[in-house]
Amino acid sequence: MEYLAQHPEAMEELFPVEEWNEQINVPLLGADDIAALKQNIRDEVFPIATETHRQRVFTLKTWGKVAAAIVLFAVGTWWLRYELSHHQHENKVIAAVEVSTGATSKDSLTWTIQTNHTNKSVSYKLSDGSTIRLEPHASFRYRSDYGQQHRDIYAEGVAFFEVAKDHHHPFTVYAGSLQTTALGTSFRVAATSRKVEVKLITGKVVVKSTGDIRGWKKDVFLSPGDIVSYDSYLAVASVNRVKPATDKPTEVIANANMDASEVVFTNTPIHEVIEKLSAIHHHKVIYDASDIAGKNFTGTISNSDSLIVVLRVICTMNKLEVKEEGDNYTVSKAIP
Repeated sequence: MEYLAQHPEAMEELFPVEEWNEQINVPLLGADDIAALKQNIRDEVFPIATETHRQRVFTLKTWGKVAAAIVLFAVGTWWLRYELSHHQHENKVIAAVEVSTGATSKDSLTWTIQTNHTNKSVSYKLSDGSTIRLEPHASFRYRSDYGQQHRDIYAEGVAFFEVAKDHHHPFTVYAGSLQTTALGTSFRVAATSRKVEVKLITGKVVVKSTGDIRGWKKDVFLSPGDIVSYDSYLAVASVNRVKPATDKPTEVIANANMDASEVVFTNTPIHEVIEKLSAIHHHKVIYDASDIAGKNFTGTISNSDSLIVVLRVICTMNKLEVKEEGDNYTVSKAIP
């Protein structure tokens, strides 16, 4: 169960929809049947005291061999299916899988799983207009009732979320032991089996614990640039908050110290943002002024963040795109 929670894309490989649906029609056992089955198991595994020691050992060994054979068969089958599936999907940008979770058409729901199998980031647009950019090998899943009452996303790996505004349907991302809820904003989630990190880029979000986290006393509200993280191995949660700027945003940007750990932008023209980031990272960024005219950015950027990742975030929010061309990056209008 823990493995499937961390690797939802494996659900279809381990439990194909066709086989699952075949099992749904199997009649359920009654109380008498269950009692008889338990008694049979006890009789086989723990023979009556009048049997010889040799008979008992033989029976247990036989059951052990059967159990081992079942485990080996299951693991071998899964590995073979995984290898075949891996080779079939390795050239796809995003692999989508639908998994049925209901017994009847009225009550049934399906999960859609999106996985980025490439070595570059890929964007996926949801039905409500929200955009999710998956970094390599990241994935997310959602149910077929997405948007009806809630907008719930379950994520693994590194992903950037640009949320479409909808005050009646909260947008919540579940990753590890944290859940992040927003109405209309953008944020980044990095989730591994050990650690979950949420960084707010624009807007405002609230981060809650999905379980019992030691020291977690109340919900955490983030402002742009704030980071909340949780290490499940150390059972430690922490919040790194950005100090508010004391001067006007444009003055802070123009006079910011190159050695500062972060820079704050507030409704700043994109060309100023690009020039500032280019100077901080000592990397040339090419752009056409007409492509970015009238576009602005608000957010807090850490100087330790990768330049290409930051540019992708900014471009996604402004319907632009960034390409790597040799040693340079080029920002231009996104192709519809």
